[in-house]
Amino acid sequence: MIFWMRIAALLHALYPSVQGAPLTEFAPFLITGSVVGAVIAAVIFSISAFSIPLMMERRVDIMTAVFTSFNAVKSNVPAMIVWALIICGGILIGFATYGVGMIVTMPILGYGTWHAYHETIKKKHHV
Repeated sequence: MIFWMRIAALLHALYPSVQGAPLTEFAPFLITGSVVGAVIAAVIFSISAFSIPLMMERRVDIMTAVFTSFNAVKSNVPAMIVWALIICGGILIGFATYGVGMIVTMPILGYGTWHAYHETIKKKHHV
């Protein structure tokens, strides 16, 4: 979060200095902020996609879990993009229903994460 706050403060330099500026003056700020946000989200997704199930089942340290998750995502990019979009969809459903939808979507996403972990990481280590 501290990293994100520092990046946001740096990006604020691109923000127009006058109130009521036209949209064209906001474009560099919006485009750069969106690209940087997408990169940060991709990195966070990569290091956390399989870390928690890995730490729960194998009792490994956090750095081992992070690097294993990152490598698993890197070697399965198309499937991981689809999985990230499914997660975003589940979260959006939850937000659209004022959190009530999270009662349904979160267990489904957790279940899917566990099975993805078994198919991606566990299967590779036991072959």
